[in-house]
Amino acid sequence: MNRVYFGVICFVLLMLLGCSSDSNLAAFKDQRWQNQQWQVIVNGNWYELKSIDNEPVEKIIKKLKSVDYEWRRNLLTDFKNTIESTGLEIGNTIEVVLITPSGQLMTMDVDLSKEKFRHSALMADTYPIAFNSKPEANNYTCDAQKVNLVNISEEKVNVEQAKAYLNKIEGLVDNVYAYKDRTSFNYHEEFYCLRISLNENISTLYFQMQVTELLSQFGDGHLRVLSRYGDDQFLPFLVFHTEYGYIALHEDRDRMIDSNHPYIKSIDGKPISFWIKKSTSFATKGSQQLNSISSVKNLRYLPMLRRKADMIMQDTLDVELRNKKGDSVINKKLSLSDEVIKYGGWPYKKTELLDNNIGYLRIAKMSKESDFIDEAMHSFKDTQGLIIDVRGNGGGRRTILKALMPYFLDENELYISNLAKYRITALDDKASKEGYLKDRYLFPASSSLFDKSERKIINEFISEFRPNKQVESESFSDWHVMVHRIQDNPKSYYYKKPVIILMDSMNFSATDIFLNAMKGRKNISLIGQASGGGSGRSRYYFLPGLQEEAISGMVIMPTMISYKTNGDLVEGVGVQPDLFMKYSIADLTGESDSILEKAQATLAETMEK
Repeated sequence: MNRVYFGVICFVLLMLLGCSSDSNLAAFKDQRWQNQQWQVIVNGNWYELKSIDNEPVEKIIKKLKSVDYEWRRNLLTDFKNTIESTGLEIGNTIEVVLITPSGQLMTMDVDLSKEKFRHSALMADTYPIAFNSKPEANNYTCDAQKVNLVNISEEKVNVEQAKAYLNKIEGLVDNVYAYKDRTSFNYHEEFYCLRISLNENISTLYFQMQVTELLSQFGDGHLRVLSRYGDDQFLPFLVFHTEYGYIALHEDRDRMIDSNHPYIKSIDGKPISFWIKKSTSFATKGSQQLNSISSVKNLRYLPMLRRKADMIMQDTLDVELRNKKGDSVINKKLSLSDEVIKYGGWPYKKTELLDNNIGYLRIAKMSKESDFIDEAMHSFKDTQGLIIDVRGNGGGRRTILKALMPYFLDENELYISNLAKYRITALDDKASKEGYLKDRYLFPASSSLFDKSERKIINEFISEFRPNKQVESESFSDWHVMVHRIQDNPKSYYYKKPVIILMDSMNFSATDIFLNAMKGRKNISLIGQASGGGSGRSRYYFLPGLQEEAISGMVIMPTMISYKTNGDLVEGVGVQPDLFMKYSIADLTGESDSILEKAQATLAETMEK
């Protein structure tokens, strides 16, 4: 199976390929809401829907509205589960009562199918694009597109399908994407130029490469396409940028490809600088640190970079490796890997008690499970200091932050760490007083979570908040805030000893939010490298097939704009450490850990004072 360019997500691909799950079934190919009517397509005709299995539509909608402002979209993309969330169990066939355009009632049995699911999911979030043809008012200048004809055996793109693919993404950017105006990137022009460059000689892989390059210009580490069209071979080692050059690290991260010649001089006869430049074309143009790490990590997708360079595809690569001085060079011929090598999950350490009675809390990922936080913190209650290690943690959920922050709060303190606004779409219902972003622990001041005095503090904070990047008020919700209080975790106590957090450039998303919340807090300091800078509450949107399939992929698109309390965006900025430290080669292979050692020494010095 072909791999996607930037990681395989099994759940997503199962959905794309029509997995066997009974939940991926729908009763209607398309649905719409007009004049307060829920309308559906049955046998190619539109009807008003009156009931499902004797349950009146009014009752179904009332129940859906009470729990989910996205109920319209969910009915399109996950019909069976959404209906059953109301308590109405349905089988693979439902009885519906329909109202014809002439007002007559019609009862019939409707089968649920995967074909209807795919079509319905694809129709969701389809918006007309602003520029479908070249507007006279704009002076578009499109560079000539070079078409890769080196690999003539590659499957060619269906031009009309590819245009529909681009139209869907561009419409989503216009109507759903929260960060479309964060930079001055003229995406309409880029979509237009890519659209007119399409012809029957372009392969699906080449087209997908161009889409990836286009989306990277938004500078958003979350925004990307997941597709069944991708290369299925990868660089067989990891690459890291160090003080003296780019090193080639074994996939197990315990040794160099060659310990005497750790630095990459060239690949396929081209200097490493050549490949970094090619890779930078696809790197996220966000924060400087994210752009840099993206350029390095993207080297794994060597076939894509070869395609960018108009080079012939092959199953092997020639790599030149040098020593530190550069006076000794060796050559290796290696086979490409059939699995992408991942950077995550490092360092391989576990929570434990260190020397000098220092607690070490390892948070390898921002999971939804947080019981281990309380278990660890209670075991560290009498320690003289605490090290929290989030290095290599690329994000996830905010649950761990909500569980851990109360341990560092004063009694009766209400601490706001993050503000955000949701970009409202045409399919959204008006949210309840709990707002749009409860899955990110972000709530408006009206939330029932807050009492009168807390609501007053929050409203005063919002009234004084000045974002550095303004957004159109009619397109976005009111302010939502992430609030921390000791009562959020009844198991917490006040940990008053010094805390050091270890961070690195792999930190992103929910880990950015974690670091931002901890930054500047009393007794807490950060050591390592700046985090990537990303926060967006991503959603998946189905894309049409490039070869006549109903679905060929998904685009991941952030739906909220997220701020630090100083007014800066989280996106494209990240969190700076209090003490910057790079990794040594010995650190990267696990032979040493200079950053952890520095944290231990710092805490030991503090204890001696």
